[in-house]
Amino acid sequence: MIKKQITFPLILLLFLTTLFSCEDNYISPIPNYPVQLRLNFTTADYSDFKYSVGQTRLIEKPILATDRIGFGGIVVCTNHFGEYMAYDMSCPHEAKQKTKIRPNNVGQLVCDSCKSVYDISQQSAFPVSGPSKHPLKQYKTMVDGDYLYIFN
Repeated sequence: MIKKQITFPLILLLFLTTLFSCEDNYISPIPNYPVQLRLNFTTADYSDFKYSVGQTRLIEKPILATDRIGFGGIVVCTNHFGEYMAYDMSCPHEAKQKTKIRPNNVGQLVCDSCKSVYDISQQSAFPVSGPSKHPLKQYKTMVDGDYLYIFN
């Protein structure tokens, strides 16, 4: 009887520890490169981007000398909820710096080479067609006043 009383709480504790200790172990085919970028909403290039939904901007070269734009550049967009999302411009199926994804006219990103299509209408960019099995590499975003910060 005592053995059963000790065994059940121990099993429950192990189960809960396992359940809550799970982390996202996904490793993107796109290598980890530094990302540090600040977009100013008061400049002409980004003034209409602050309160928009469904817009996309491509950053293929650093704006300032201190900017870091990941492996293949950064695509910044707003999803249907008005949230800013940032992804590496390199296709994860190709995993080459020069193979880029580009926006189409229906809220998706398409690879120049393999033609994989990624849905960016939600909070992640999973492939919806083409050979890719990996989502786009996503970066963190934060709005502070008139600035949008993109980082990893």
